[in-house]
Amino acid sequence: MRKRGYGGEWDSMSRELREQQPYCSRCGKSVPKHALHCHHVIPRGRAGPDIPINVVVLCKTCHDREHQADRDLIESKIRRCRR
Repeated sequence: MRKRGYGGEWDSMSRELREQQPYCSRCGKSVPKHALHCHHVIPRGRAGPDIPINVVVLCKTCHDREHQADRDLIESKIRRCRR
């Protein structure tokens, strides 16, 4: 599964992390490996590295919440700048 320039090393590392941890880091829910998502703690866009210590394994619900929280934070910063 390649997205946005993620390479073969990312694929291998994320597969290995999902195999080692078959549950969500946030809610603890046990999820089939293929349904788990690897999420960068420090986003790649902010120079977050593709290394295990910067990645958490999440279920889809928690992964979506993480990204929504990121969007909410950005929107609140934009609103503050407009004041």
